[in-house]
Amino acid sequence: MTNDNANDTDRFKKIHPSIFIGLGGTGKHILLTLRRKLFEKYGLKDGFSIMEFLWIDTDMQNVGIDGEKLDYALEQVAFQPDQVIDLQIPEATFNSYIQYKEDYPHIWEWLPHTIEAQGPPKNGAKQIRPLGRLGFFYKYDDIIKKLDFLKNKITS
Repeated sequence: MTNDNANDTDRFKKIHPSIFIGLGGTGKHILLTLRRKLFEKYGLKDGFSIMEFLWIDTDMQNVGIDGEKLDYALEQVAFQPDQVIDLQIPEATFNSYIQYKEDYPHIWEWLPHTIEAQGPPKNGAKQIRPLGRLGFFYKYDDIIKKLDFLKNKITS
């Protein structure tokens, strides 16, 4: 004979503080779907206190993965400002990377030179992975700070 309360206790002991990270439009869609399920089942807009969400993207438009406006439930679980990192690169910074390549050898060893024609990632990198990666590089310090902030939030 099993003790259901003991099984529940064991199951809950296995829950750990977690940061769910979504990259790009698909990552946003997955995180919003999870948040929506938590909202519909438990009435929680931000999940449980031991969970945090971080959406990282070059396109901060408030639309779904299909480009449609978010419905009511998704609007209710939209990300808070401390749960988002915008990877857009200012045009002046992007142009500096292009114009002064010798100052950024650590970038140009992996960034294809054809990227110059693309321009800075505004309203999305448009599936051009090197543009997204460049945005990630540009905002690296912000990403680390945000992750530390969220980690402290869920472990306090």
